[in-house]
Formats: sequence, structure tokens, C-alpha cells
Amino acid sequence: MDLDYSQFLSMSHEVSLVVVLIVLLLADLLIKNKKAFQYLAIAAFALHTVAGFCYYTDMAGDAFAGMYVSRDAHPFVKNILNIGTLIVFFFSFEWNNNENKNGVGEFFFLTLSTLIGMYFMISAGDFLFFYIGLETASIPMAALVAMNKKGTEHRPIVIRCADGEKPVFDFEQQLLDCNMQTSKVGDRGILLT
Repeated sequence: MDLDYSQFLSMSHEVSLVVVLIVLLLADLLIKNKKAFQYLAIAAFALHTVAGFCYYTDMAGDAFAGMYVSRDAHPFVKNILNIGTLIVFFFSFEWNNNENKNGVGEFFFLTLSTLIGMYFMISAGDFLFFYIGLETASIPMAALVAMNKKGTEHRPIVIRCADGEKPVFDFEQQLLDCNMQTSKVGDRGILLT
């Protein structure tokens, strides 16, 4: 069975988003100014969103023996997801400049990777493709949730028990058993930075 590349025409939202992802990946490698990268990322995704409203509305069809199905309502739902993602990008601009200076490219790449998984779930023609979309959406989302969980000197992560509870684990004794310092162990828990 020969692969017919015209099947990808019904996947215009997905192909366009993959192009945006590749452009952003290359731009993240080449552009050192993260604010300029953010402007480029938002502009590229806004262009993808506008194209979704203007050009990708009548691309109904099936691909890959019915695994991918595109009907009239699917582009509409994908465009709603695009608008929501664009709103997230606008509201995350200040956060990316202040708190997430080193992870700007990762933020955009993970968010758009999650979006392509959602696209796959919308257009799934069978359970296998739905599962592929679910995994493609959930794994980058889990990485995105855990992205800024590092403690800093000014805002450390502290593990401690609630008021009135006895600790289940003795941090100080465990560190002494491992021949390590106990200077970061307080009376309420251990300080991780």
C-alpha cells in the first residue's frame, strides 16, 4: 500500500502547528533575547490561529484508513482551543519575563505539544489514535506543571509536618546515619533549595 501524501491535507491544523513548533524550536536555539523570542512565538501562533479561521475550515476528510477523521465541527473546536492557548500566551508574557527567564522556549514548546495532542483527540477516528492524542497531550502537560517547582534562596521549598503532628520521618537522624550535615534541618523539617 502506497502512502498518499494528499491525506495530510485534511490534517491542516496539525501540520501547521508542527511547522510552528519547528520554527519555535529553531528560533529558541538561535535567538538569545527571550523577549524577542516571546514576540515571535506569539506572532507565529497568532498566524496559525488566523489561518485556522480563514483557510482550514473546509478540510473535511479521513486519513490513515479512518484513524484520523475530520468533520465540519472539528476545525471550530480546534479554533476555540487556539484562542484559549493564545490567551494563555498573552497572560504568561510577564511571568516568562520575571520568573521563568530560562524556560521560555520550553514553556511554548510544551504548551503547543499539549495542543497538538488535543487536536489528535478531537479528530480521533478510533480508540488507538485517541489514546495517542491523550498521551501526546498529557505528558507535556505534566512536564509543564512541574516546570517551575524549584526552590530559590528567597522562596525555598520546605517539607514539614502540620501543626500538632509528629514527624513520620526523622530527617536529622537520617542525615546523621548517612554521615551528612544537619545544618539545614530545623525543628519542623528539612529545607531544600
